[in-house]
Amino acid sequence: MKIFIPARTESKRIAMKNFIEFEGRHMIEWALKKATHMAQEFDAEIVVSTTEIGAIMLDTSEYEFERFIRSNYTAGDDCGIRNVVEEWIDAENIHHDETIVCLLPCTPLLPPFKLLMAIEEYESTWKEGHMMMASICEFSTPIERRLSPDDDGLLHMCQPNEKRTQDCRTHYYDAGQFYVATAKRWLMPKPIIDGCIGYPLPRYEACDIDTYEDLMFAKHLYKGRVY
Repeated sequence: MKIFIPARTESKRIAMKNFIEFEGRHMIEWALKKATHMAQEFDAEIVVSTTEIGAIMLDTSEYEFERFIRSNYTAGDDCGIRNVVEEWIDAENIHHDETIVCLLPCTPLLPPFKLLMAIEEYESTWKEGHMMMASICEFSTPIERRLSPDDDGLLHMCQPNEKRTQDCRTHYYDAGQFYVATAKRWLMPKPIIDGCIGYPLPRYEACDIDTYEDLMFAKHLYKGRVY
């Protein structure tokens, strides 16, 4: 098993997002702490995919892991996670049956035991079929009731209906915390969440941090957590 942490340094909305301070330690250190626990549980290796700058910033880390320096293409803005993992798989000649846990670097709210349970479920139930497992959250309000402004700024229902809120269908979104799949599935040329298995998380354990508003929200959630 490999635990793969993609940590680029070219984030635009929050500069150096993966290396900023979050509640007493660098953001990526929270992920490395969880990854170290998983590595001990599953006898796995930890790999951090980053840039030359990121590798230098990681020199002060207390955790042990391998560094994989990205190409210019995978270090840029236009490259998705699958391409980043694929580059490493090809470069390191990873066996197609190897389980790869892609743990995102901005996951300070994710409890280690939830990641442990997800990996155990994948290994026992989904690995043989080379499925992809992704962390998901339930939308807090029915997307059928979403609103959109017209040219005059007036809001209208995008999908008018007379259903009660409790009668609307449940929908989920990619929580952006982790993905688990074999190398063979990672190499398939299709979106990573297409036909995936969802591992549900409550919203207070999965804040996808892309903006400063997300960051402030995550800090409030962290301070108010009960475990």
